[in-house]
Amino acid sequence: MTKAAKLRELRQRTGAGIVDCQRALSESGEDMDRAVRLLREQGLSSAAARSGRIAAEGLVHAYISPDRRSGAMIEVNCETDFVANNAEFRSFVQETARLAAESGADCPEVLSATDMADGRSVGETLHQLASAFGEKLTLRRSSRFEVKGRGAVGSYIHEDYLTAGKLGVLLELTVSRQESLSEPVFDACLKELLMHIAAARPQYISREAVPSNVLERERAVLRAKALREDKPEAVVDRIVSSGMNRFFREVCLLEQSWVKQPEKTMHEVLQEAMNALGCGTMSIMRFECYQKGEGVAKPADE
Repeated sequence: MTKAAKLRELRQRTGAGIVDCQRALSESGEDMDRAVRLLREQGLSSAAARSGRIAAEGLVHAYISPDRRSGAMIEVNCETDFVANNAEFRSFVQETARLAAESGADCPEVLSATDMADGRSVGETLHQLASAFGEKLTLRRSSRFEVKGRGAVGSYIHEDYLTAGKLGVLLELTVSRQESLSEPVFDACLKELLMHIAAARPQYISREAVPSNVLERERAVLRAKALREDKPEAVVDRIVSSGMNRFFREVCLLEQSWVKQPEKTMHEVLQEAMNALGCGTMSIMRFECYQKGEGVAKPADE
């Protein structure tokens, strides 16, 4: 086997960069197994060195099955936008999102252990890419939706001329009539919901979905504020009630003003779509919204 062929095989087996593979072949006397072992040892050392670094760049990507009955969205982080725009990195993210949807892996831990087409797990492939790029890479989060009855899963990934895959939405919408799924009104409503969620970033579908501890905390804050302002006790309850209604309009999807026509609520948008479908009902079952790097402490934040 020529040296070039050995170099090509070593890169295929390890995913390491060409310079590292050349060095490993030289140090191993072109012994393939020993070169693989050297690269793995170096990879573990490099991974330990990278573990404390910040990975807040990367991509959010979604995959929806052809029948729209299942879909998944993932966020994979890296340290620089140079890697985020790399074709090999983007291909890995796209393939991992598809694998998440098709395999049933519903969390990053299960997805990391799932085998890809070449027999290597997602986690192993990510580790090899990290070694090749010399950056910390993480499969930060993943979500998977599957329709149990009648309905569809949809997604929206925001991209502009500067940044790809920086914001994503995954949504499950169900209907009472199967034929509604083929109506243009259904597709239009699904699209509007996805676009609105991306822009307005609601936290819950409706006020009934807000956890009790969140409600109690918000009421306590409103009451304390009213009392600090020496409001009469007789009107404090009304102030709290009014404040809670404002809170619901901010965080609950169905009570938010539609970003395209603020005079309408999203509940009204959904109702209009149902009326257009003719006696069919639609329900928002769940949604997720990912913003790339959201919540990751960056050096400037320290």
